[in-house]
Amino acid sequence: MKSDDEWITVVLNGQWLKRLKYEQARESFMKDPVLHVRVVKYRHRSVDRATGEIKETELTYFTDLDEKEFSSEEIAALYAKRWDIEVSYKSLKSGYELERYFSNDCSIARCAVCAKVLYHNLVGVIRKEMDRSLSKKRSHTEYAYAVNITQLNDHIRKNNLLYMIFHRRRSGIIGLINDVIGLADKIKVPVRPDRHEMRWGKVISVSKPTRFRIDGRNWPNTIRFKHRLMTVRP
Repeated sequence: MKSDDEWITVVLNGQWLKRLKYEQARESFMKDPVLHVRVVKYRHRSVDRATGEIKETELTYFTDLDEKEFSSEEIAALYAKRWDIEVSYKSLKSGYELERYFSNDCSIARCAVCAKVLYHNLVGVIRKEMDRSLSKKRSHTEYAYAVNITQLNDHIRKNNLLYMIFHRRRSGIIGLINDVIGLADKIKVPVRPDRHEMRWGKVISVSKPTRFRIDGRNWPNTIRFKHRLMTVRP
């Protein structure tokens, strides 16, 4: 690349075509094996809160969005928002068992998927209001906090919100939502100020424990390296 933002051409040969999982995609690339990809290199700067040191990380993005409509900075900002999308996928697949079906009927399976997505959006609306209340309490010296979606979902499911909605129990729904909002300070987690900060290769003092974390997140795996305990990728 001669610049930090340009288009490259990729030609899919026979070996790559064999690796394609779906026949429709394979047939499409057999007719036209040329793929045009925009490559954006963006330098993300952050400030270490402890030392005040400015860190710079070079990030590379692959996209097909036109440069006339989206600048390099806008591409980086769009990709940063994908974190919430990935968390939603995890909640749908792990928390709601989105890929688990109870019937071979496609219509029933489609209804189950739509119901779980609607329920996830309903929990998201409640979480948004709780995050808003947390932001009002935040002082200028504190980190930002957000409600842990896993713990919020577990609490709502255990208290049968859907049952009360189905039976139109208005007072029960209002009471449950008020109780959940009151738990905001108990199930909140700090928002890392720099999502691009490396979480692997860090020296830590305590190994991965056998118990789960209170906030529902996963402990990082560790290895011994030169008499030090370091975090590694999952």
